[in-house]
Amino acid sequence: MVINNLILNGGFETGTLDNWSAVNANISELYSHTGRVSAAFTAGLQASLSQTVPVNTDQSLELLVSLSTLNLAANPPISIKLLYLNDANAEVGTGVDIEIPRSSLPNASTGAWRVVYQVTDPVPANATQAQVIIRQEFSLVSLLFGSQVFVDDVALLAYDNGGSTGATGPTGVTGPTGATGPTGATGPTGATGPTGATGPTGATGPTGATGPTGATGPTGATGPTGPTGSTGI
Repeated sequence: MVINNLILNGGFETGTLDNWSAVNANISELYSHTGRVSAAFTAGLQASLSQTVPVNTDQSLELLVSLSTLNLAANPPISIKLLYLNDANAEVGTGVDIEIPRSSLPNASTGAWRVVYQVTDPVPANATQAQVIIRQEFSLVSLLFGSQVFVDDVALLAYDNGGSTGATGPTGVTGPTGATGPTGATGPTGATGPTGATGPTGATGPTGATGPTGATGPTGATGPTGPTGSTGI
């Protein structure tokens, strides 16, 4: 797996705001998270730093930003966003959207910094760019007391998930068939279906041979003698 930092000049060590779109921001040598300089927002005013970088849909992204303040007064609210854009620079998704509340940043004069670490939502299929935006909201208190917010070590780490899947290798030899498991219990007998239509009567077979004559039965009793006829001439 290859890891790349997509942000250019994220530590501002060029001594400039090159590669950044900046509003009410400048380079400061007063405090830094690492290195010798950081970016500083003008105290109390609405300010921002933004940078747009190319991304791929097969990348996993992690955003890191280090923040601190010169705590003469409470720091203004800070928002950090990562927006996904298409080729036409139209927004097609949001990867990160977090708010740093007022009075929650540590004091840079003590060497303390808050490191924001956020795993982004996946890159949408139609996204080709990611825009990182760090914005300071207007604060009258911070303006009156000159409370600056410092930004340093901005990084957008991209984890490339590798190239395309290689060709599938040949199928291995089939292993031996395992033992047959026990026969399950026999289920209940289903209902008997309707009786089918009766088929046609088959042809009559040949008459069998005549059997032997049976034994003569006993002579019956002699009947009564009939009346005698008239005497002839």
